[in-house]
Amino acid sequence: MAQQWMPVCALCGSDSIKDSKYGTTDGWCDYCEDFKGSVAINVQDYNPLRSDIGEWVEALDGKREEKDQMKTQQGRDTANGYYAVVRWQIEDVHQHREDMEWSKWTDEQAREWIIGNEGSIQDRMIEIGWEVIDTLMVEEREVRSAIETTPDYWDCECEESYIHKKSDSLKCAKCGATQDEQPDSRVEEVLGRQD
Repeated sequence: MAQQWMPVCALCGSDSIKDSKYGTTDGWCDYCEDFKGSVAINVQDYNPLRSDIGEWVEALDGKREEKDQMKTQQGRDTANGYYAVVRWQIEDVHQHREDMEWSKWTDEQAREWIIGNEGSIQDRMIEIGWEVIDTLMVEEREVRSAIETTPDYWDCECEESYIHKKSDSLKCAKCGATQDEQPDSRVEEVLGRQD
């Protein structure tokens, strides 16, 4: 049997079906036109009246889910492995000038300014991005270590020297507290005690 290759929209597969010899789509949907991509589905002797059209429809349905994820710029960025992407528009330049109560620029002036300063903006955003990542990671570590406990140590009720190793003692000689009635020690405090 002869095989025909049916190019379908790279993202959705069925938004702009055009009449053709095999009932295939010859282009892309309006949304996907920008991407100019296509995939091919191998259909043997495709005939819309035959039962194997169900396989073709299932293949198109799989592309619909991908299209839904790719409808937003964030979806496209995430699919390409980019997160927390910031995009600036000339409207942002206009808004900032308005907020600063500066004179209004034309779109062309705003576009020229943002293009002329794009490298500086990107460099500064990268610097600040690394600072934010560092700060957030440190904060997360502090939160985790503040609540992370160890089953190897326990705290008695003394004001000082309240951390006890379970393998050394299960009762504090000073306050009389016993390990089975007291909480496990926090990892951060155990490590701090060992420094």
